[in-house]
Amino acid sequence: EDIDAYIHSALDTFSDLETMPVPADSFAIDPSYESFTVEGWYALDSAALQTLHQQAESFAGRLSSETRASAAQLLTDLPDLRRAGMQPHQPDGFVFCHHDIRQANLAWHPDHGTKLVDWSWAGMGEPGSDATSLLIDLHKAGHDISDYRQHLNPRHCLTLMGFWLGHSTWPHRGDDTVRFQQFLSAVSAYEILKTL
Repeated sequence: EDIDAYIHSALDTFSDLETMPVPADSFAIDPSYESFTVEGWYALDSAALQTLHQQAESFAGRLSSETRASAAQLLTDLPDLRRAGMQPHQPDGFVFCHHDIRQANLAWHPDHGTKLVDWSWAGMGEPGSDATSLLIDLHKAGHDISDYRQHLNPRHCLTLMGFWLGHSTWPHRGDDTVRFQQFLSAVSAYEILKTL
């Protein structure tokens, strides 16, 4: 019951956020939705793809057999996914989004609802982007999100998959925990995308 209340409260908060006017840009930086693609699908050149395959091999022992099978299928489907992920975004109809929704950035209380923290990525984005991010994070944590599939944005799911794959190839200083979690997030997004 608590997880359903948590999800419903978060979805209501995202819906309210999407109706708010987008604040004027105050920094000379690329919009988050562009960074997701540039640092994701566009960054996965031949060298990065080779690194990705090496990373996936090194991560395999930490994955369940089901997740390992999904990761293998993702790598097989990677050329088609990359082609689809590199299609340009159409900003018409974009709404205000938080763009960094994961459980760590949500404060929820059953009597006070959902509050969002860490607004550094906020800006224009596709409707349903924040709901998609949360549902991927919950799926990754082992929660059944099948009752909430109508809130998923397949395009943003694909975009996040590329972003996390791209970041999972970035160098690390001995501890690859963050890179592993990014790869696992991409696999979770892939598992969800296959059901849509």
